[in-house]
Amino acid sequence: MATKMEVNTDGRVRKRLTLKEKKEILRLYPKQICMNEVMRLFDIKSRTTVVRLEKKREFFLSVQENDKISKKIHRKRKFEEVEEILLDFVEENNKRDMPISRNDLKQEALNIARRLQIEGFTGSNGWIQKFMKRNDLGSISLHGEEAAASQEVADNWIANDVPNITQPYRNENSFNCDETGTQYRALPKKTLARKGQEKCGKVNKERLSVLFCCSAAG
Repeated sequence: MATKMEVNTDGRVRKRLTLKEKKEILRLYPKQICMNEVMRLFDIKSRTTVVRLEKKREFFLSVQENDKISKKIHRKRKFEEVEEILLDFVEENNKRDMPISRNDLKQEALNIARRLQIEGFTGSNGWIQKFMKRNDLGSISLHGEEAAASQEVADNWIANDVPNITQPYRNENSFNCDETGTQYRALPKKTLARKGQEKCGKVNKERLSVLFCCSAAG
């Protein structure tokens, strides 16, 4: 059976794998070849295709090519095309370290449906929730500052070392400085990605800083 190709209204070509090709991929991956090699050999453009196939490994390997069940394999779920493009949107934003929320998903899904001229799609909260569940998406934290200081060491220094250091100086000559600021370009600290995925992206740390200084005499 020849491989079928589909062209979306956004101009991208999607490959529809035959049952034989799916079985062959599952036979090779991941024990014999890696994800990138699978994508190259079978001309697959998105890692999502392989991930989804792996999730249904037992099902595809158990289906016979002449089995009537195999006809159901190519039956598209309602709004499946919207889901496939939306998942690409999630993965692309993860690669670019751009945080996304449920509201972002909903708005992008509506935009996709509008571009594809799909009628009856509302992008309801229920559809978004099922989309996240089907694709194993959840909220994860972005990279931030890792705690590096020991609270015990700090407390000991304040209680024992600071008095000895400041003892020779008058209050007017003892100053304390502290810095604060605002991360004016900060994005949300969480984003949507596959559950169990390592932390992705980094928090934007550009900020305006202010240094406050005051003497012990006030």
